[in-house]
Amino acid sequence: MSISRLEALARLCESASGPAWVLDKEIAVEIREEIGDCADDEVPAFSMSVDAALMLVRPGKGWNVQGNMDVFYGVVAGSYSKSAKTAALALSAAALRDRAVAP
Repeated sequence: MSISRLEALARLCESASGPAWVLDKEIAVEIREEIGDCADDEVPAFSMSVDAALMLVRPGKGWNVQGNMDVFYGVVAGSYSKSAKTAALALSAAALRDRAVAP
């Protein structure tokens, strides 16, 4: 995993206007060592589902998501997301950033 790529993906999560399969695929490719190769129809919906985004949170790490209908923020083990459009995007951004600072 490339630390700069993880940070770039976190930024893409924060700037996304909503769930995006292309972003989900890019994340899946980056963490494929952990989740295995995914066929296009098997890519976890990291940007749409909090359950899928939790796959990005490493075992033993605390996490939290807060927000309202307009903006969400995520935290994973002290790594924060900036504002994101969905709870899943905020959690994904924070989890990717946590991976980037402590691979």
